[in-house]
Amino acid sequence: MECFTDPASLLISAYKERNILPDLDQIYSAFPEDNDDRGDNRNASWVSNHLKYDTLLSREELTLFSKLESSGDLRNISRNTDADATGPLLDDQDIRSTIKSMNASTATVEEQAQALATQFENCSRYTHGEDDRWTTDISDPESPRWKHTIGWQNINAAAGNLTHELEESLKCETDNATVESKRILSWLMCQLTESDKSLANLDRLVSEIRSTGDKLSIMEKVSRLSEVLSEYAAEEVYCRLDRLYLDFIRTRNPDPDDSINKGEIVTTLEEDLESLYLEIGILARMSISQQFNEPILRELQDQHGRECTSSQEILKYVSK
Repeated sequence: MECFTDPASLLISAYKERNILPDLDQIYSAFPEDNDDRGDNRNASWVSNHLKYDTLLSREELTLFSKLESSGDLRNISRNTDADATGPLLDDQDIRSTIKSMNASTATVEEQAQALATQFENCSRYTHGEDDRWTTDISDPESPRWKHTIGWQNINAAAGNLTHELEESLKCETDNATVESKRILSWLMCQLTESDKSLANLDRLVSEIRSTGDKLSIMEKVSRLSEVLSEYAAEEVYCRLDRLYLDFIRTRNPDPDDSINKGEIVTTLEEDLESLYLEIGILARMSISQQFNEPILRELQDQHGRECTSSQEILKYVSK
C-alpha cells in the first residue's frame, strides 16, 4: 500500500489494491478539504490509525480468506479448536512408569514448596516481629530490610529456576513416553500381522486335516469300484467264452460216427471253461488293480505325503 498523507487517498489506495471498487463521492464527502468539523477529524484519525500494513490483510491474505469463507472451511477451522487433542495409546507399563515419575516429581515439588512456605512463614514472622529494625534506609546494604529483600529475590529466583527445571523434565518425560508408545504400537502392528499369517496357515492346516478323512473315504470307494470293475471285466470274458462255446456247438456238423464222442467232448469243454472261469476272475482283478486301483491309490498316498510335509512345515513356523 502506497504512503499518502491524505486520508481519502489512503482509503482509495487500500480499496484499489484489493480490487474493490470505491465510492469516490462518499469517500470525498467523509473527508472534505476543510477539516473544521470534529466528525471529519475523527474519520481521518480512524483511517490513519487502522489502515496500516499490520492491521490490513494483504491481497494474497484477502484472497485466501475469501476462498475459506466461501467454501465453509473457515467455520470448520474456527470450530475445531482442539484438532490435535488425541494422541497415541500408551501401554500399561509405560503409563505406570510415567505416573510413577510424575508422582516422584510432584512429591519433590511439594517438599520444595513446603520448604519455601516454611521459609516464607519464618521471613514473615521475622518481618512482623522486628518492625523497629526496618526503620533504616533500604539503600544500606547492611540493613535488615536490604538483606531481607535480597533473600526474598534469591528465593523467588530459585523457585523460578526449580519450576523451569521441573517443566523441562516433565516435557522430556512426556516426549519419551510418546516416542515409546509409538514404538510399541509399531511393534504390536508387526506382531498382529505375523499372528494373522499364522492364523491363516492354521486355517489351511485344519482344512487339510479335514480333507484327510475325505481321502480315506475316496480310497475305500476306489477299492470298491475296482472290485466292481474287475467283476464286470470277468463277466465280459465269461460272456465271450460262452459265445465261442455256443458258436462252436452250433457250427459243428453232425456226424453219426462222432455221436459217441460228442458227450465226452462237451464234458471236457465244460470242465475247461469252469477252470478258465476261476483263472479269468483272478486275472481280471489283477489287471484292474494294475491299471486303475494301484495308480489311483499311489497318487492319493503321494498327495497325502505332500500335505503331511506341508503341515509339518506350517506347524514348525507357527510354533516359533
